[in-house]
Parts: sequence; C-alpha cells; structure tokens
Amino acid sequence: MKSGSIGAYPSFRQTQTQAFARSILKKSIHRQNYASEYGCSSICLIPKSSAESAHSISIMAAVGNASHPRDFEYAVRAIKKGADSANRDFSKFDVGAYTSFSVADTSEAAVKAARPVTAFIVVGSPDAVFEKHGISLNNVEKVRAGFKKGFGDAIAASTDDMVDAFSICGNPDECISRIDELIKAGVTQIVTGSPLGPKKKDSIELIGKEIIPHFKN
Repeated sequence: MKSGSIGAYPSFRQTQTQAFARSILKKSIHRQNYASEYGCSSICLIPKSSAESAHSISIMAAVGNASHPRDFEYAVRAIKKGADSANRDFSKFDVGAYTSFSVADTSEAAVKAARPVTAFIVVGSPDAVFEKHGISLNNVEKVRAGFKKGFGDAIAASTDDMVDAFSICGNPDECISRIDELIKAGVTQIVTGSPLGPKKKDSIELIGKEIIPHFKN
C-alpha cells in the first residue's frame, strides 16, 4: 500500500460494473454510475490527476462504502475483467476503498462513534448486501423501523456485525489488521471516511502517528 493514501471521492449509485469499467477506460470520462447485485454502495474510476485523461496509465478505481474484504472479492474481479476487456494493464490501477473509518484508543469508543454512520449505511443498502455478510434481515428491519421513530432508535438497533461489515473500526491495532485484510483482497488505497472517531482531531492523530507509519515500514 502506498503510504499517506488518504482522500475523498464522490459516492455514486451503481449501474453495471464491468460495462462501466470498459466505458471509463475507453472514453475520456472521469466517473459514471454503476450497480451491482452484490451491493457495494458505489464505485468510480478517476484519473489520479485531474489533468490526466482516462487513457492515462495511472487510474484509481474507488469502491464506496466498502470497508470489508468481502466487498472486494467481487469488485476486484469485475475491475480486472473490465480492464482485460479494454486491453488495459490491471497492474497500473489503484483500487481504493472508500471506508467508514472509526479509530480511538479503545474499541468501545470507536464502535460507539461508528454506529450512527453504520445505521445510515444499513438503511440505504439492498438485502443482497446483508446476505453477503450474513447479517440477519430481521435485525436490518429493526434499523429501518428505527428511522421511522427517530435516529436514536436506528442507532440503538444497529448490531456489532453491521459495524464490522460496514466500517473499519477499533483501536489502531484492530484498524491495521482490517487494512491488512483489505490489502490481501487487492486494495491499494484507503480513504478514511466519516466518522473518523469519537474525537476527530484525536483520531486523525492516531491515524498519522500509529496507522500510517505501520504501512510506511
């Protein structure tokens, strides 16, 4: 993984993964919607520099709301297939995970901060996503019903397996462990998205002092 790979990319609803990958590689466009029955929230392909065209050899494929290695089992295969169809070298791609990220000194504090974002992800995701992660649809319905009452009810209904599926969350060592899993799945860039942690300044310091140095070494 390239060190210091922290940034933000727009989130897009999906239309067809492989067709999108072929399109972005063949045409000079920066991003386009796609959808997948596997339910990753979004993907966009954008040249690393806005001055570059989509025919540049350096292209980022960013998968949004994707914090779990399971999200990339399909996504990386699809991107590879699209690259092959366009006669492009997949090794020239960076695969970015746009994650919900929450780090704190203790796991408990990180999980508490991650629950509101997790609840939003849950309520906006199709059932196929939960089936992929082995999450009970009965529990999902409790989160959806919670939003009808109030945001606090939805947060309270979110479960630990939802937090695990939809965020990189925990103390620095736990976050490093999940990032290592993502690297093994083919990810080369990590985008640390909301909430970052219970106290953003402290969490940014933890990322800079304890997480990034691990991958520099």
